[in-house]
Order: sequence, then structure tokens, then C-alpha cells
Amino acid sequence: MASKFAGLIRSSLIYSLGGFGGTSVGILLVPVYTRMFSPEEYGVVDLLGTTVLFLSLFLVSGLDSAVGRYYVDTNEDRDRRLTSSTALIYLTAISITIVFFFAYRSSDFSSLLFGDSNYSNLINVALVGIPFLLIFSFCQVLLRFRFQPMVYVVITIGCFLFQISLTIYLVVIIRAGLFGIYIANLITFFVFSIIGLWLTRQSYSLVFSFKRLKELLHFGVPLVPLSLAHYIMTYSDRYFLKYFSDLHEVGLFGIGYRLASVMSLVVVGFQNAWGPFVYSTYRERDAKEVFSRTYDYLSIVVCVVILLLSLFAEEILLIFTTEQYREAYKVVPLIGGSIVAYTFGAYFAVGIGIAKKNIHMTWSGGVVAIINLGLNYALIPPLGIVGAGLATLISFVLLGTVLMTISQRYYPISYRLKLNIAMYVMVSSIILFTYTFIPCDLSFYSVTLKMSLFLVFLTVPFLLKLIGWKEVHFLRDTFVSIKNRYIQ
Repeated sequence: MASKFAGLIRSSLIYSLGGFGGTSVGILLVPVYTRMFSPEEYGVVDLLGTTVLFLSLFLVSGLDSAVGRYYVDTNEDRDRRLTSSTALIYLTAISITIVFFFAYRSSDFSSLLFGDSNYSNLINVALVGIPFLLIFSFCQVLLRFRFQPMVYVVITIGCFLFQISLTIYLVVIIRAGLFGIYIANLITFFVFSIIGLWLTRQSYSLVFSFKRLKELLHFGVPLVPLSLAHYIMTYSDRYFLKYFSDLHEVGLFGIGYRLASVMSLVVVGFQNAWGPFVYSTYRERDAKEVFSRTYDYLSIVVCVVILLLSLFAEEILLIFTTEQYREAYKVVPLIGGSIVAYTFGAYFAVGIGIAKKNIHMTWSGGVVAIINLGLNYALIPPLGIVGAGLATLISFVLLGTVLMTISQRYYPISYRLKLNIAMYVMVSSIILFTYTFIPCDLSFYSVTLKMSLFLVFLTVPFLLKLIGWKEVHFLRDTFVSIKNRYIQ
């Protein structure tokens, strides 16, 4: 079992390096955005970014998963080139067509989205970048399925650094305002889509097959409802906040969401490594024990991170942003908890994938998405950004519970749920106590008290016997081994 854990940790760390992208760019640019833009202006950025993400989701139509499925299903280079070329041509053509349509109606689109047609030119710049973003993302998918992880990591980090640098140059030095963000995106993805196409050039030829396109869409389109449900649960609150309040609230929520998204960076490597790990080991004798212990260890890691992040969210915002964004701290534990709930529900409900019953993912996601819309409608008017965070958290906890319950029917695993839930309750209690009784004034007293509570919590996993010193020593040795192998 130890060797399996070591392999999973190695894979997770490698994929974590490749996980840098839109989320990490958004997080690291928060100090820039909050000093250059008002909450209302950042609300425009967040709402437009959310809409671009929706259009990208619609355009991809599950082709990324479909290409991966068909690409690895054959060893014939000719058939692989047929798959990748067909998908790339279709993706490019459909994205350009949709972009031209929305660009033509950008004034109407701006009025609908922001209640003001003056943002039409900004929308046009954002739209033009979508085809290049999709092409670059497609090339990343191919690199993964061509088993070129190091190339994937290098090009992803390169894109990340280029985008950060160019955005800072345009926004801070040139003072291009909101346009600077989207011009930087456009240039970045134009450059790296060309680099990506060059690196994957052996995967293409001048061929196109309507038959293969039909097969790819037949595989990919059924996955769209689940992605759409996840989008609704994660992003629909922005539209409700804009409707019931204003762009100022959208901006505050967006900054709080960005800070909470640090949780995504913590789990992204695990998410990429977990699927191949599960499907390659689930038939082995000790697989269920490995899965159960992995759940325990990941629970400890995310609880430590979310507690530390939540305890000092207000201080972090005061240091890295400005006073007008301070209230965003209120949503950090709610959004962080949502990310954790989704990770556990979607990735540890392994029985659904093993039994090939993904239909349960689709219907449950759809039902919970509808519930989420109702929660947003009910909670946002009286509670504002806190109501939006609560709606998201409740939705993902509900989805995770449903998926875990269904999964146990097909592949029962003895997760130590009671002990983990006790740890979650402890984390929630500490956060609630802190937010209620400990003021944030950056004083020695406040910081010391919060850090003391955090240090006390570190004993909880040991008291609950979720982990022991044997595991701590094993993890330490594993990290040392990885460091010696890949760094030195």
C-alpha cells in the first residue's frame, strides 16, 4: 500500500505544477486588480469572465473527453490524426462562428449582461480571445494523452508566466484599464495556441471526417449537462447578485471567491492523478483500504488549508487588497468548503465510474443545479454575498452526499465518515467562533489567538486517529524521495 500512496503523491505533485492556469492567474493578480479597479469594475471582470467560461463550455461540447477516449483507443497514427484533426477543425470553425455572432450583437449583449451598452468593445476583445483559448486547451489535452507530462507542465507554466507579466504591463504600466486584461488574454492565447499546435503537429493532417465528428459529439455531448450543472452551481450566483444588487457586490464576491480558490490549487493535482490511479488499482485486494486512507489524508490536508485560509482571510485581504474589498472575507470559508465538498463527492464516489454508471452524475447534477437556482433566489436578496456562498456550499454538500450514497451501491468502501465529519464540525466551529468573537485588527492579540486555535486543531486528526506518526514519517520520506529525484 505504501508504494501506491507514494505513486499517487508523485503524480499529484507533477500535475499540480501543470495545474497553473486561469485560477492561479486570477489569484496572483488580485493585488493588482484591487488597487487598479474599484469593486464595480472588478464586478465587470468577474461577470464577463464567467460568461466567457460558459461560452467555452458550450463550444467544447465534451470534445476534450471524447478526443481522449478515441485517441487512446487505437495505436494507429492515421486514426489518431483523423480524430485530432477533425476535432480541431470543428472546434475552430464553431468557435469563430459563435464569436462573430455575439460580436455582431455585442451592444445588445452588453446591455443584457451589465445593463449598459458601453461595455460592447470590451466584450468584443474578450470574445476574440475565445478561439485561441480553446485551441490552446485542445493542445494541452493532446499532450496529456500523448503522455508528455513534462512538455505539458512547461507550456502551461510558460503560458501562466507570460499572461501574468503581460497583464501587469498593460494594466499597471500602460494603464490600459479593463481592456488591458483582455488584450493580455488575447495575445497570450494567440501566442501559445501557435506554440501548442507546433508541439502537437504530429497529431494532425489535412483530413476531416463527418463520421468521426458524429462519433465524438455522440460521446461528448452527453457530458455537457453535468458540466452545465457544475457551472450553474459555481457561477450562477454572479447573475443573481447583479440582478438583486449591483456590480459592487459581484466584485466583492469575485475577490472572496478568488481567495478561496487557493483550495483549488491544493486539490488540482490530486484531481488529475486520482482517476487513472483508481481505474488502474480498483481490482487489487487492498484497493478499498487505499481509497479509504486517501480520503482520510486528503481530508486532513484540506481541513488544515481551509482553516488557515479562513482564520486569516480578513487579514490577507487587508494586506493584499484595499479596504473597500475587506467584506469579501465573509465568503471565503463558504466557497472553500464548496470546493472541498465537490472534490470529495465527485472524486471519491468511485463506484459510479467503476460501474460505468455516469448517468447518475448527470441526473443528480441536474437536480442539484435546479435546487441551487432556488437557493440563490431565496438567499441572495436578504443575505447578499453570504447568501450566494451559502447557496453554493449547500448545493455541493448535497451533490456530494447523493453521489457518495449511489457509489456505495456499486463499490462499497468503508470510509471513516463519522470521524471525518467530526473533524469538519471542529473546523466549522473554530471558524464560526473566530468570525463571531475575534476582531480583525492585525493586532498581536488577534493574530496570536487565531494561530493558537489553528495549532490546537492540528492535534485533532491525531486524537481522532485519522493519522499517526507512522504515516507522518512515511509522508516525510516520500516528499524527500520526490525532491531528490526531481529537484536535485
